Amino acid sequence: MSRDIKFRAWHKNTNYMCQNVKTDLLDRDYLAFLQYTELNDIHGNNIYEGDIVYQKSVVIDGPNICFTGEVKFYNGSWWINNGDNSVYLFNENCENEIIGNKYESLKR
Repeated sequence: MSRDIKFRAWHKNTNYMCQNVKTDLLDRDYLAFLQYTELNDIHGNNIYEGDIVYQKSVVIDGPNICFTGEVKFYNGSWWINNGDNSVYLFNENCENEIIGNKYESLKR
């Protein structure tokens, strides 16, 4: 099974998000590359590194747990980090919703 390795990039000079970019572009100094996590949110949107994600539990009769933070990759896994704590991005008991990214304004 092959992985779908995709990137998008934030163009620092024009403040524009470029979709489906190649990492061999010449003006790398002006781009912040953001890798696709291979996961989608509840609306079917691809989740990328740098996205701000709202995660809530979907366990019936379980605790109502919500967490919001930036998607980051470390220790071999994708995490949602709020600056103080982190949770796994992938969690069978939770739904993820993209509410923005670290470069553009939040949707909520």
